[in-house]
Parts: sequence; C-alpha cells; structure tokens
Amino acid sequence: MDNDEKLIAKFFAENKQEFADNGFSERVMQRLPAQEAVLLNRIWTLLCVAVGVVFIALTGGLACIQTILHNILGDFIGQFASVDLHNVSPLIAVVFFLTLLSVAGYNAIESEQ
Repeated sequence: MDNDEKLIAKFFAENKQEFADNGFSERVMQRLPAQEAVLLNRIWTLLCVAVGVVFIALTGGLACIQTILHNILGDFIGQFASVDLHNVSPLIAVVFFLTLLSVAGYNAIESEQ
C-alpha cells in the first residue's frame, strides 16, 4: 500500500462517524431474500437455459446458427479483402504505428502506477 492510500485510510479511520439508525439496518437485513430463494433462482435459470438448448437442437436451430456465423465471417473476410491500400503513403503507416505504440506504452506505464 503506497503512502496516499495509507493517508486516506488513516483519515477515514480518524473521522468515522456512527449514526443511530433506529433498527433500520436490521429491518433491511430481514427483508433480503433467503438463500433458498437465490438457489431456486439459479436452478430456474439453469432449467430455462437447458430447455432453450434442447429446443434449438430439436428444431434444427444449430444449422441456422452455423449459417449465420458463416455468413458473418464471410462478410468480415470480404471486407478486409476489399480494402485498397495503394493510395496510403508509407509515412502515414509509420506514423500510425508509432502513435499506436506510444499510446500502448503510455497505457502500460499508467496501469503500473
């Protein structure tokens, strides 16, 4: 932990204030859903996902999804194939990559601090 974080933690520890909530916190905690409700929610979600997967498999949806993904990939590859770089100056490309490297380096340095 660096010095700034220690100073902030010390400041908040020294200036901690307690407020009387007249049992508000206890009432809120009592109204939260029980663990059983959370477990039932997860089971229900898993059951719905399983039914959806079975429905897709039984109705031939996998072939439809495969076709859609194949078309998207084909469009993506076709877009790259149609890019015309003959009018791009090598200087512009070098400046672009130097800028990209500079931004990446700056982000790497900032993320370490």
